[in-house]
Amino acid sequence: MLILLALIIVIKHSSSTEVHKTAAVIANQEFSPNYPTTVIWWETAPENIHHFTKEYKGLVVTLSLNYTNENETLTREFVYDQTVIYVKHVEEFSLILKMVKPSLEPIQLILVLIEVNESRITNLIQVAWKNEVAQIIIVTTNKKKDINLYTFIPYTPGDCGNITPVEVPINAPSFSIRKFINFNKCPLTLSAHTSMPYIKVIKENDKIILSGFESDVINLIVERLNASLVVISNEGQERDNIANDSLKVGFSDLISKDADVMLPAVFVNEKRYSVALTTYTYNDLTIVWIAPKQRVIYAWANLILPFISRITPLIILTFISFIAVVKLIIRFGRYHEFKEKTVIFQSFTILLGLQTKFETKCWLNNTVHVLWVWYCFLIRIAYQGDLINGLHKVILEPPIRTVNDGLQNLDKVVASAAIQELYKNTSLEEQFNVLAKPSDSEVYLKKIVDGARILLAEDFVSVKSHGYSEMVQFLEESVIRLPACLFVRARWPGVDEFRRKIMEFHQHGFFGYYYYQNKARHYRRYERNHGLHIKEQNTEPLTIVSLSSLFYGLLMAYFICFIVFCMEIIWFKTKAARENPIVKKQKISVTFIEG
Repeated sequence: MLILLALIIVIKHSSSTEVHKTAAVIANQEFSPNYPTTVIWWETAPENIHHFTKEYKGLVVTLSLNYTNENETLTREFVYDQTVIYVKHVEEFSLILKMVKPSLEPIQLILVLIEVNESRITNLIQVAWKNEVAQIIIVTTNKKKDINLYTFIPYTPGDCGNITPVEVPINAPSFSIRKFINFNKCPLTLSAHTSMPYIKVIKENDKIILSGFESDVINLIVERLNASLVVISNEGQERDNIANDSLKVGFSDLISKDADVMLPAVFVNEKRYSVALTTYTYNDLTIVWIAPKQRVIYAWANLILPFISRITPLIILTFISFIAVVKLIIRFGRYHEFKEKTVIFQSFTILLGLQTKFETKCWLNNTVHVLWVWYCFLIRIAYQGDLINGLHKVILEPPIRTVNDGLQNLDKVVASAAIQELYKNTSLEEQFNVLAKPSDSEVYLKKIVDGARILLAEDFVSVKSHGYSEMVQFLEESVIRLPACLFVRARWPGVDEFRRKIMEFHQHGFFGYYYYQNKARHYRRYERNHGLHIKEQNTEPLTIVSLSSLFYGLLMAYFICFIVFCMEIIWFKTKAARENPIVKKQKISVTFIEG
């Protein structure tokens, strides 16, 4: 709901109460009864205030400037959105407007005059327009004591500051005229900075070209308002202003009144809300935590990855079958041409796929050997297939799920000043490294993709638009999801019509149409420029890290074989000593005598 701000100025030259009653009637019609109204006066007699408050039906707060300093500024604590000012001459009106600091919303002004010529009305209109007061109704009495109403239309064909008085019928159903429904080619100044995929600023010579989803939207609004778009961009410079660091880019133009509207749309926080006006909320931003991809650990374990897969039960069954085959051959074989250890060894060579010769006269032995060969052949093929896939897989470090995990495992935290404010008065606030300007976020994204140990808070759509969504790690704990809107400068007279256009376009689906159209076009262009469609068709070679796992496995097999070999030597010596203890003692005794 748009709040209608109003300022009523009464210039009093007679004791007639008709002007006060007329001002009260207009105030009752235009002001909202749910909001208080401030009545300010300086040189006007207090009884005139009494006449107005007697007829006005809303809440009233009176404020006399007789006891204030001319250089003192009245803040929002004293001046409400709906304000009535009593003055006696133009100079007093100008001084009061300089002293009064109304809210951020534009002002609707009702000015009441008695027996004043048209040139005086023009001077008052000029003061009002200079102070960004466009919605004004002048109530005056002529020499015949008839009440006349005047206003002005600032944007007319060929004149973007027309202060010529225009007469308004006294019985008009509404005194608020939509004066900015047609800008008549008057300028609408836009401050823009790059934030893909929403908007991109391209400077060619002295001309600034915009592209992106929100540039299409603003062009449509400018077309419907019949305005001329003037784009400024201060991405290359930073200026100090009354707000904090989160307002350096873009907002500085709104605060200094160099621009009327700022792109791209950003979420609302306390500092932004206190220095600029918001428009209709048509989008939301999901701010997420971004960390580098999980690092590869235990590269040597790639060799055993195939065992931890779908063939794991078959591998277990293989060893059980291996023992069972050996027992069957040893127990049920009619001819025992092979010793037990020979059967075990040659069955194992079959499992490894090596050449083995079995010549037995027992059909059971031959049948079991053949079945064992087929079984080992199938297992070997399955293992080799999974081994090839397993070599392309890696064992990664545990994922970073929360901010606390990121603080413990990463080197620093980076975010914009606006996001830092979300963690105000928390332990995390002091740990932030604040971005100097919004475009620096892409620089940090590239660093994270390259492996830098940085925790970055950024808009999810922005990260995805750069093609980094598959190259970084998103924490399960997101920052926040906030509504976003365009910001316009304080007290800009055209804000109501601008808001109305945004709301109409959003309700008719224009924002969704432009957003998805630009997103698809941007992603296709990114894939074409980076060759992502070619990457999907080609296979990737094994890396040295993956290949090294084979050598790790080979060295491990050598070590196991060496241990088995040593154990066999010790076992055979122990067994020989147990079977021939007398011979061993005789050899020792003979050696002793000879010595």
